[in-house]
Amino acid sequence: MKNIILMGIKHSGKSTIGRILSEQFGYRFMDLDDLVLAESGGQFASVREMIEQEGRENFKLKETNAARNFYKQAKIEKDPVVLALGGGTMENSDTLSRLKEIALLIFIDVPERMLFDRIMKGGKPYFLSADDPLGDFQKLYHFRKEICLRHADIIVNGAEKTADIIAKEIGELVRSLYGR
Repeated sequence: MKNIILMGIKHSGKSTIGRILSEQFGYRFMDLDDLVLAESGGQFASVREMIEQEGRENFKLKETNAARNFYKQAKIEKDPVVLALGGGTMENSDTLSRLKEIALLIFIDVPERMLFDRIMKGGKPYFLSADDPLGDFQKLYHFRKEICLRHADIIVNGAEKTADIIAKEIGELVRSLYGR
């Protein structure tokens, strides 16, 4: 079976669902944000700290590099992985096309307002302006959703469902594709 890569807008549950899927299938779980932090040598405690200190554009370059390194490694290794993608990676069609060669790309589709509310519970993030956080989020959401829809092999409705239920649905869809 192929690797499983989860795409979704921030707070769609990629990491939580990915961990559940990795247990279901006996795959190793990886989060692209963790790979970015590891590749920076433990210099930063979090992605937020990295972005605050080095800027968003530098982070996006590191994120793309980490995704490419994952791609190279996955082509060598035989043991499948569940990978939760970061948001910026979804904006890079070239990287998504490469990843699609080695994995099923699964989009967890969660409604816009639900995601915005989840994000704002933790306080306004760096990528939303103080003047119009909802408007900023709406632009980002629609831009990234279009890309995800274009590249996804599987689209799962993540509205009003627990991570366990979404992971179960994904597992059933993947098994139906591979007869496992």
